[in-house]
Parts: sequence; C-alpha cells; structure tokens
Amino acid sequence: MNPLPGTTMMLLLALLCVSSIATASLERLSGMFGVEPASLEQFFHAVRAPAVDDALEAADLPEFPAHDTTVARSEWLRSLALLGPNSLSQTLGKQLFEARMALMGSLEWDLEKDRTLLLYDWVDDLVRQRWLNKGQPTAWFHSEHGFVDLRHHREFPYQNADVLLVLGGSSVSSLITQATLPRGRFSHAMMLHVSDGGLVTLETLIETGAISRPSDVFDQLNLQALLVLRWRGIDGASQVDTAVAAIDAAKDFVRRQLPYDMRMDMADSERMFCSEFVANAFAAAAGVPTAQLVPFHSRVRSPQVSSYLNNFGVSNSEMISPGDLLRSGLFDVVAEFRNADDLSHYWRMLLNTEAVLLRLENGYQFAPAVIPSLKAFVGVGVDSVSAPLRWTRLSNRRMVPASLNRRALATMITQENILFARPQKALPLASDLFTSSLWDTFTLIEEVLDTDFQISRILRQPPIP
Repeated sequence: MNPLPGTTMMLLLALLCVSSIATASLERLSGMFGVEPASLEQFFHAVRAPAVDDALEAADLPEFPAHDTTVARSEWLRSLALLGPNSLSQTLGKQLFEARMALMGSLEWDLEKDRTLLLYDWVDDLVRQRWLNKGQPTAWFHSEHGFVDLRHHREFPYQNADVLLVLGGSSVSSLITQATLPRGRFSHAMMLHVSDGGLVTLETLIETGAISRPSDVFDQLNLQALLVLRWRGIDGASQVDTAVAAIDAAKDFVRRQLPYDMRMDMADSERMFCSEFVANAFAAAAGVPTAQLVPFHSRVRSPQVSSYLNNFGVSNSEMISPGDLLRSGLFDVVAEFRNADDLSHYWRMLLNTEAVLLRLENGYQFAPAVIPSLKAFVGVGVDSVSAPLRWTRLSNRRMVPASLNRRALATMITQENILFARPQKALPLASDLFTSSLWDTFTLIEEVLDTDFQISRILRQPPIP
C-alpha cells in the first residue's frame, strides 16, 4: 500500500484534531447541562427542523425531570426530541418559566439544580426563538399572561419600588453571572422610583457609586435580560408602606453619594455594590438586618476564579448576588424580558466566560496587558449594564472611576478587548439560536483561545511537569 502524500496526511490530521476539539466541546457542554452528549445532539437536531403542526397541549409534553440527575434530564430531552420542533410550544414556555423561577428562588441549592436551571434556560430561549421566527413577540413573558406584545425593556408598566435584576451585554456582565455559585442570568440589581413625573433608577454603579438615572438613560441601556420583582413583604407589614420606605432609603444612599464597593465587603455600610444597595434599602424599610432579609449568599466558584477576581479588587468570596434577592422569598416575580433581537448573544458570552474560567481553574496564569494611556479605555463597558462607557469628565465625576485601581482597569480592558473580543470576532454573525449548535460555538471559541498569539501572552499555559 502506497503511503498517503504528505499534504493529504496533514489534512487528515487537522480534521482529526478539529473533530477531537468538537467532541470535547460537546462533552463539556453536556457536563454543564448535566445530560448525556447523545441526548443533547438528538434534541437539538430534532427541534431545529421545520415545524408541521402547532397544536400541542400540556398533556402532550413530557413531565419535567422528577430528580436532578443526568439520566432524568437526558430522558426529558429525548422525550422532547420525539415530538420534534412542535415540542417548543408556548405551553412548554409557560412550564419552563414556572420551573425556572422555582429553581431560582430555591434555598436548597446544589450543583445538580444549577445544571438543570442552565438547561431550562437554553430550552426556554429555543422556545422564544422558534416563536420569534414565526413573527410572534417573545421578548416579554408575564407571570399571569404568558408572552405579551411588548418588544423593548422600556415598554413594561413598571410600578414604584419594583426591583429589576438585569444582564448587560459586556464581558463583565457575563463574568458576574458565571463566577459565583449558584450561577445566574443577572449581573446587576436596581430599584425604580415611578411617579407622575416619570421613572428614575436608584442603584450603584462601578463608575459613579450610588446614583439616580432618568428614564431616557434607562431606555437606552443595553440589556440582554431583565426580571421584574415586586416586594411581597414580611408578614404583618404593609406592602406599600415598606416599598415607599425602601425608595426613601435608596434616595438617602444616593444623597450621601456612597461609593461603589469593589471589595464586596458586606460589613462596610459606607460602600455598597449593586445587590447590597437594594437589600440594604429594603432591610432599612422593613426594620430588619440585611442578613435576615437575604439569608442566602452566593460564593465564588473556585480559588482560581477568586484569584482572578482579585485583579478587579474583589477581596471577598461570599456576597449577595442579584439572584439572592429572589431567593429571599420576599419578592414576587412579575415578568421576564429577553433581548429577542439577538438571543444568541447571551450564550456566546456565557461560553466565552466558561472557556476562560475553565482555563484558569486548570492552572493557566493571567497577566493583564499593559495599558499605555487613557485613550485605550475609550469605548470599554465598565458599568455592567450601560452602553460602553465614554471617558469624558462629567461635572463632579472623575475620569477614572474611584472604585477601580490601575490593575483593575488593565484587567477589565484586557478581558473585554482581548479575551472576549478576539474569540467573538471569529464567530459567525448569526443571532438565530438554530443557526449553529452551542457546542460548535464553544469549539470555535476554544480554538481561538488556544491558538491566538496575543491571547497566549495573556492566558499562559501551566508548565508541563
């Protein structure tokens, strides 16, 4: 037998290498969802086919997994796959909303529940994508009315003292959701003051500290997801009175210009991060300690990720995350928003974040790029929910946020402009979740992280023993 020509052999080796990376990406993604790889492939290829019949009732759908196990989740996916694309019905969307909110609000958290919630999030977005492709609005899901005909986050009829858990579009936003356990979908929390004069936000931001922003700024925020929470109250207390008092407490934080707390130090009452700002406002209004109001705190997922967060100035591994406000049991979920213009953006950023964090957890060393001047900062999104920050001097605001030191700024710029921008640029410009599988996207991201020369100087592989 004649040996294969050198070029042909090299091509075959390259194809085998790509196939190996793709298989590894599928296995890693299956691990994140807690399902068998074959069931994940079977489900996705079944539901992305054109739908034939939309008539599907609740009784036709398989029951949700009774246990948070790989076998149970995999069987649920296979059962949905047998129904094909018709399984992605609005009935399933309603069931997923209820199941997801129950998991988000549960105090009995473990890694298996975390995997189940992430799987439900993905299937829920596939439901939204399918109906969006059929010309129906899927941006807003109301807890009582299902999908409603609203298309933008500014269009919802908010009420005074509503709490918003939101997700921005930057790498910082994605890092916040994936760096702690339980993992979440939301990176920032704020309060709304709604009156005859309009709507204003009450919140604390990295670049400003405690601040109130008008409705026109709120309207322009780059939000990928949003959850509307409404104060349910503590037994015996007036719901309305407590909500009004919480607004007054938040206004006082703004009046005092409390700085942002990058350390995430909940013992420091003179500095606050976003979720702490909201929790402290309602705790003051209810007359209870914040620890009693929000008893469940998230924790950084690993020592390696904690070391990475130290670059930003985060020195505590336990904190109140936006999702912990829901776990307090004192808020009702009113509605959920997803940016229907690009449902895939959330997943592209999540997979990029996961790929970077996995490398850190496997011993890679991070070295932020040297930032030569402030000009390099222009256009970088520091605030986790705003449009990219423009570095202009605003009245009494500093050009460089007081909450960030030079290393934190360098880390933020490096993360946004190199660790995320370069892999994201390699991905196809497709906003439809059915265009390509998540594991194909994961494969492309990992290829760039492993082969890009500039990234190799930022994320340095551990020495071979």
